[in-house]
Amino acid sequence: MEDLILDRTQLISGCVVLSTDFADIAEDRLIRSALESLVKNKKLAQIGEVVFAKVRLNRITGDVMLDSDGGFDYVAKEALTRLGITWESSSAENAYRRGEKHVPARCVVRVLKGDPPSLSFKGHRLLYESWL
Repeated sequence: MEDLILDRTQLISGCVVLSTDFADIAEDRLIRSALESLVKNKKLAQIGEVVFAKVRLNRITGDVMLDSDGGFDYVAKEALTRLGITWESSSAENAYRRGEKHVPARCVVRVLKGDPPSLSFKGHRLLYESWL
């Protein structure tokens, strides 16, 4: 089962993998168990309830890291999109893009439509900006 899931993840573009991507392979209980095993064996990382990410091992430390050049910010935003949640950049990120000198230190987005999930990985957490 784990090999089937790993093979399928290679066919999925991007870094984010949803548990529903494997619904046609087996029943939910078996998929969940295989995904948990892959996380334990450092083949995937769980960043949300039904959200997983492709990983690679850091060549220096051997620790698991997200397989994305954009890091957690990029993966979290990709996850929102894959989950069908409509979002936009935070006001701080938009200000930075306009040339203001404040650099956003955390991953923050504004959700326009959908129920925002809790997403995190190794001390990084996606935050949500509320409408003022």
